[in-house]
Amino acid sequence: MKYLFTFLFLVSASLGFSQNAITKEELNEDLAYLKKILYTNHPSPFLYTKKDSLDPLFSSLRFNDTDKISKLALEKRVRIILSAIGCIHTSITKPVSYAGLSVIPFDVFTNGQSIWIRESFSDSLDYLVGSQLLSINHNSSQKIINKMKPFFPSDGYNQSFKIHALNNKGRFRNLYNYYFDTDSLKTITAVLPNHDTVVQSIKNIPFETKTKKRTDGLKFGAFTTLKFDTIHQVAIIKITSFNLKGSFRKANKRYKRLIQLIHQNGIKSVVLDLRDNLGGDATNANLLLSHFIASDHLIDKERMKNKSFRYSITSSKFVSSLDVVFKSLFRKKIRTDSSIIINTIIAKNEKSHFDGQLFILVNGFSASASSNVASILKHTSQAIVIGQETGGAEEQFNAFFSPRYKLPNSKIILKIPKYRIHLHTTENKGSGVLPNYNIKYSIQDVINKKDLEYQQVIRLLGF
Repeated sequence: MKYLFTFLFLVSASLGFSQNAITKEELNEDLAYLKKILYTNHPSPFLYTKKDSLDPLFSSLRFNDTDKISKLALEKRVRIILSAIGCIHTSITKPVSYAGLSVIPFDVFTNGQSIWIRESFSDSLDYLVGSQLLSINHNSSQKIINKMKPFFPSDGYNQSFKIHALNNKGRFRNLYNYYFDTDSLKTITAVLPNHDTVVQSIKNIPFETKTKKRTDGLKFGAFTTLKFDTIHQVAIIKITSFNLKGSFRKANKRYKRLIQLIHQNGIKSVVLDLRDNLGGDATNANLLLSHFIASDHLIDKERMKNKSFRYSITSSKFVSSLDVVFKSLFRKKIRTDSSIIINTIIAKNEKSHFDGQLFILVNGFSASASSNVASILKHTSQAIVIGQETGGAEEQFNAFFSPRYKLPNSKIILKIPKYRIHLHTTENKGSGVLPNYNIKYSIQDVINKKDLEYQQVIRLLGF
């Protein structure tokens, strides 16, 4: 009986291995399929990287006999291609997990060229805080940055989203595990603030990440808070997400109450803080806009005529059919040879409106719906934008309904938007929202937790 169980275990393990194994030919078939669905289904596949550059990129990423053959290896190459497309909403929906127990007990700050250690999670490494990180396991900082950046797609030529992502919530630590060996001894080389160079082993150093502080202020739903700076007579509205919890009716009531409190306190200057807001429901964002825009504003949603129904997975075919029915039958539309254009009007809320001085704080993680808000208010309501270039586009981008597609062999699932959005704000079609006042942080600013964007607001108010 013992030998029978051993035999059955070996057989089942062998079957499991054969089912999970993938060949070089299958990986290359998936790359060819990816090329087909991007070229035929993406609203603007060649806008930022032309076809005569994308074709050689696909060819260079084909697997050969010397390459590591795995689903993870394919996913890394898919990410390089998606980054070249220049669309923050075209992405892998269920990636190979890059999270887990990190063996790097610190967080970093990077400006895209250099890396500094901004926070230590181990007492024995506290002396490294503020140091410039030169390498990990002899991988230079620049090599590490260049390897990690393609993990994140972004709109247009935008790099701020990719850079800011490495500074946010431990992503650097997790991505190092994703792209580099996580089991080998880790040795870092760093330059201390006093200019001494040190080599430090961080293998098996125990550490514990610190808990996030709660946001203070009056809460308006799950993602919105309101604070009053009584010294400078400023209301600060912090919105961390436009994801909707509850009905649109409840959301609009909260925005009305928020505006009412601002008026009751005699506030003439409002700061709309959209830093680290990755977006969410566009209708919810439009509700907020209605309380701040100077006049009604038109947005065009251009639904591309492509082969999404043919290539997408079954669930997306069903949702795609509903999308066509509801957005074609019940809204005004303009038909062209390649698309159907649907108009959306954001109507100014005359009864509940703020007409004073408006400042908008943004950074590289202000994307999608939050970058829409920043762009529209910047260009139509004379709002002053302060911070860094947003991760979401300033004018044209792809969003809303995104059918899912499955690569046949690896089963990697991607989403590709079906709509091209035109905000009608500016001729700029290649970057995020560019701030009126660009803010740059040093490592000391980060360590000291300075808010340079808000300091700029206070200066502009004359304090």
